[in-house]
Amino acid sequence: MGRKRKLAPDAALDRAMGRFWSHGYGGTSIADLVDASTLNRGSLYGTFGDKDALFHACLDRYAANAAGAWLEALERPDAELAEVRRFFKSLAAYAAGDPARRGCLMVNTAVELAPHQPNAEAATAQHFKRMETAFRNVLERSAAGLRPGADPASLAPYLVAVASGLLVLARVGIDRTAAEHIIDVALSSLAVR
Repeated sequence: MGRKRKLAPDAALDRAMGRFWSHGYGGTSIADLVDASTLNRGSLYGTFGDKDALFHACLDRYAANAAGAWLEALERPDAELAEVRRFFKSLAAYAAGDPARRGCLMVNTAVELAPHQPNAEAATAQHFKRMETAFRNVLERSAAGLRPGADPASLAPYLVAVASGLLVLARVGIDRTAAEHIIDVALSSLAVR
């Protein structure tokens, strides 16, 4: 049998992340990770440690890159309510348009592992807190555009729940019209136009 070709650690991590994202932690074996990363088993362990360590490295990379790209515009210091609408419209398009139905690695991990694995619980909680903080900051800056009596501190976790729920529905194949309806209802409760 020939040797596996070498792949840069970041590329191997991205490929392993894709496997976990599509199949979950429990649905991904070490053999799957060897195939996905194109590293041999010894190099995989030598570079990343065991499956759990590799998974958490993938979660960190996802938070920094994939999820970070989604949250980046919301985290800008000048982000306003229009950015919240753009975020959700893009999220609806993604949820309905992903033929692989991967959803979100963080949401998937929260559902699969957070109740049973403290490291997964901590990683996902940190992700959801980051999202909540981004929403709250935008809502506080844009309080004049919210419905009367709206409380940014209460609305921010609601928006996290809507986004997370939409990404769960992406796993079962939500259609674009249904996804956009969910977003419209959620944003109308804020008076975001």
